[in-house]
Amino acid sequence: MIALKTATTRRASNVLVLLLLSAAIVLGAACSASNYTANPPGTGSEDTADKGGTEFTADKSASTDPVDRKVIGTATADLESDDVKDSATRLTAAVEALGGYVSGSSLTELSDARFRAVLTLKVPAAEMDGLLAKLGDFGKVVSTRTSTEDVTEAYYDAQARLTNALAQEAQLLDIMKTATTVQDTLLVRAELDKVQQSVEQLKGQIRLWDALVDMATLTATLEPTATMVGENQGLRVITGSELWKGIANGFRASAAFVANVAGYLLIF
Repeated sequence: MIALKTATTRRASNVLVLLLLSAAIVLGAACSASNYTANPPGTGSEDTADKGGTEFTADKSASTDPVDRKVIGTATADLESDDVKDSATRLTAAVEALGGYVSGSSLTELSDARFRAVLTLKVPAAEMDGLLAKLGDFGKVVSTRTSTEDVTEAYYDAQARLTNALAQEAQLLDIMKTATTVQDTLLVRAELDKVQQSVEQLKGQIRLWDALVDMATLTATLEPTATMVGENQGLRVITGSELWKGIANGFRASAAFVANVAGYLLIF
């Protein structure tokens, strides 16, 4: 019985040692990766102090490796058009021709068959500048605004953490094969679940960044052309719909007035 307990204790100790060794290896890799990704080449944050001699020349040549920058682009534009529906349709077709798509849209009727449209458009990042330059084809450009968000450092940091998490997952799977007791298996399984959850979260974040970097976002608001009262206008004949709306509004107002008067007389 004592020998059996001793063997079980030794197996548990071996599993624990393996877990600690795995964590130490992954931690060392994480530190190395973070030292690299904290200042990726080409970001302008690396040390550029002159160290002198051939050593400085070697460092400069090593730091000139190109880095694929990860930049998220967004833009907003306000346009005026005599025919908002037609302009929105043509703008949508132009975006689709560039390989983009509409991720959201709304169309609001204002009055006199005039509309207001808001389009959220996804455009290939390389095509955004060209599209902004052609917005005048779809109406009068009132204003445009652009902005960018550089996520390069965070992106490569997430990639490094994903690599480390995958390495830790592989090590835990190997340790799982050596577990001989239920207690050891449950211990390794708990750690493995945490690592796998971290792997899925990092993969999802990287996929999201890839999508945002590849496709820039343009939010376009199209309003009916503003006209000043009396500008280039003579006497305007009221339309039938306006007449009936006026009659209906007047009838409702008169009915409400009569009802109020009757109520006050009854109270009196």
